[in-house]
Amino acid sequence: MGRIVYCPLDALSVTAAGDQDIWEIATAATNKCRLLGWEITSSATAAEALTLRIVRGTASGSGGGTATEVKADDDDGNITAGVETLNTTPGTDGDVIQTFTWEQLGPLGMVYTPEMCPVVPESGFLKQNLVTAPTAFTANGWICWEEI
Repeated sequence: MGRIVYCPLDALSVTAAGDQDIWEIATAATNKCRLLGWEITSSATAAEALTLRIVRGTASGSGGGTATEVKADDDDGNITAGVETLNTTPGTDGDVIQTFTWEQLGPLGMVYTPEMCPVVPESGFLKQNLVTAPTAFTANGWICWEEI
């Protein structure tokens, strides 16, 4: 088993604009990673149907910030992948892996079985893209992956 990494998503201020990347995992040239799971919650108090996608990227986005990755086992080596959040200019899309409709009144998330885990190639990107323009909200959640 490879290195397991978590990335908490804490108080992300999602703007009222569509086509933005809530999060993006970027792998190093030396490692792949396997997405194990993720979850997102919203501060919204009214149902609003939003479309989100899990998408492979061919280039990184911009306009966002960095996140803090945390090893599940402190004795593991250095984390090689990195996370950006709220890229208002999304990176270049590749394959769309999954599409979701989310009403924001409850959490949206996935924990993948081993056979279903999306794999991010070396020097690759995987992102959660918000397609629909929402009413601005605060998001929390997490991402978990294995570096292989």
